[in-house]
Amino acid sequence: MKFNTFTLILSSILLCTLIILFGCEEQTVRRERLNPEWFNQPAFQQIKSSQYSAAPEPQRNITQNNRAPKIRFNAMSHDFGKIGLGTINNICEFTFTNVGNDNLIVTNVNTSCDCTVVMLEDDKKEYAPGESGKIFAGYTDTELGQAIKHIYVSTNDPENPKTELAIIAELVAPIYYEPKKITLSMIAENGDCPAIKIRSLDNKPFSITGFESDDNFITVKYNPNKKATEFVLEPKVDMVKLRATPEGRYRINLSHPDCKVVSGSYYTPPRFSISPRRIVVKNADPSKTIIKTINITSNYGESFDLNTTFTNHGVMKVSDSLKTPNGYRLTVEINPPAAKNGDKMFSENINLSLPGINTFTVQCNGFYPGAVVTLNEDDEECKTCGPVRLDKPSMSRHPR
Repeated sequence: MKFNTFTLILSSILLCTLIILFGCEEQTVRRERLNPEWFNQPAFQQIKSSQYSAAPEPQRNITQNNRAPKIRFNAMSHDFGKIGLGTINNICEFTFTNVGNDNLIVTNVNTSCDCTVVMLEDDKKEYAPGESGKIFAGYTDTELGQAIKHIYVSTNDPENPKTELAIIAELVAPIYYEPKKITLSMIAENGDCPAIKIRSLDNKPFSITGFESDDNFITVKYNPNKKATEFVLEPKVDMVKLRATPEGRYRINLSHPDCKVVSGSYYTPPRFSISPRRIVVKNADPSKTIIKTINITSNYGESFDLNTTFTNHGVMKVSDSLKTPNGYRLTVEINPPAAKNGDKMFSENINLSLPGINTFTVQCNGFYPGAVVTLNEDDEECKTCGPVRLDKPSMSRHPR
């Protein structure tokens, strides 16, 4: 496919191929991989034209000894300098030459991030000794600050089978907006969501062209035909969806010429936290009683009643229940049963009744001497994950 056969329809690119969503994380607004049709815009034609000042080709130093291809690039990085959020005219080229004495074959070109798209000139993959080629790269992003993205070029060069190139940029925005991080409430009306204020720092008027959030649980009303230098958006929170997606991101699309999108995050503290998530007893001895503590906390300062029940194995019981300022502290006695028929472990559950959550279960697993114990993030000895989040009945741990 030749680049000069592409149709120069920038508007269709904006609608169809520049769907840049964030995330590299679970349940977040996703960033789709940019399509090579990115190069259908005028900025690419400027690179193709004589107006673009490319670096001179390197001197050809063809080895005459062993026959082998060898790739050499004019430059290993390109610095875009300061660019606007969501802008799409950030295109550069990397020129390379086969300075070996056998045909060079480019087997793959990929990137470290979906916000970068790459393409070989004319989709050409084989280069004779002394022949040069180009790799075009386009970049856009929605995160403020310094950014370094990598391009990996795989070839049959035996000395350098995978070359790493770099794209460098500083993402800036002529738009000021707040809050960039929204803290919501699980129990307050409309999640106690604040207004989102957006204004132009360069006094250029713009319009709001779109608003997105994870699971579409936050919505706003806007007029895409209205232009101004400042907007105040009043978010509407779907409280049912909020409980299912307590943290994630939002994105606002703009018509500003130097800033096409701004984005932020939201977080909702769970109604209750519980620690530990699972009780683990090692080297259980039926002659010894084990004492454990379970803490149940309301993150919103709610006063609540707590009922506890156990499975009928008779292994566990609550010996003390202390009311704390925001919850309860339970002291639990565990009396390991005698091992039968070569059993390696025993188990018992404690059921906690919490308002709006119904019943939550904390499991106790006891292991007799000699048993292999494997701990995971739900175990009480996990020092990294912290207490379990109790946002809804089906949740037994906090989302990542």
